[in-house]
Amino acid sequence: MQEFLVDIAEFVLGGGVSVGEGAGLPRQGREQLGCTLMKHAVQWGLPGLATLLVELLMQAPHGEPAASAAFFAQLAHTKPTAAAAAAAATGNGEGGAEGGGLGEEQQGESPLSPEQVGGLLHLALLSPAPGRMLQAVLEWGRLHGGLSFSWRWDERSAMGLTPLCILGRHQQLLQQLMQDPAHGPAVRRAAAAAAAIAAAALEAPELSQQKHGDPGEGLAVMGAAGLQVAVRMEVRGWGG
Repeated sequence: MQEFLVDIAEFVLGGGVSVGEGAGLPRQGREQLGCTLMKHAVQWGLPGLATLLVELLMQAPHGEPAASAAFFAQLAHTKPTAAAAAAAATGNGEGGAEGGGLGEEQQGESPLSPEQVGGLLHLALLSPAPGRMLQAVLEWGRLHGGLSFSWRWDERSAMGLTPLCILGRHQQLLQQLMQDPAHGPAVRRAAAAAAAIAAAALEAPELSQQKHGDPGEGLAVMGAAGLQVAVRMEVRGWGG
């Protein structure tokens, strides 16, 4: 934590990314530092600090507006590392997908890096303050994503999780999203697609017989979570 605070002070007091030549790290290095710090702030449920870091990152000149939107999209979405992908392929983290979260699975182990957890939606929903953190993240998308940007509720992390899976643990957040005219339709579409995967899995016995850690089992788990969300939507009258 001490190293994190030192890096925060260096980045924020140093003017973020927009600094002159010779001011510590070069621009690319400062941009990478800012992205890492921002994702850690999201992961730890610090919306105020994370928002400040996003604003500093987006203030840097990126050229045309489309380039700024593309930069934000890179920040927002899952970008798994080779090591994280290898861990997912061997079945590590599969229990996290089934349980809808990673906190209990990782107690006593080294904390996961933001890249292993997933994109900003994953980080926000698995943070200690999922409601406030998700609200901040969605607002960043509105402000910085551009007209063509959309959140990927069915986006898989290297650990096999989707934001839709994690939402199954947060009923109040799910209800709020379903009633949100901006985000409700996308969540419903993702839930319907996941429900279709679940239905296909139920009709394919060989999928349910896959050994633990197999990609087929991960798909079945995700589909079941989507079906669960879809059923809740219908029961509450949010479907359609």
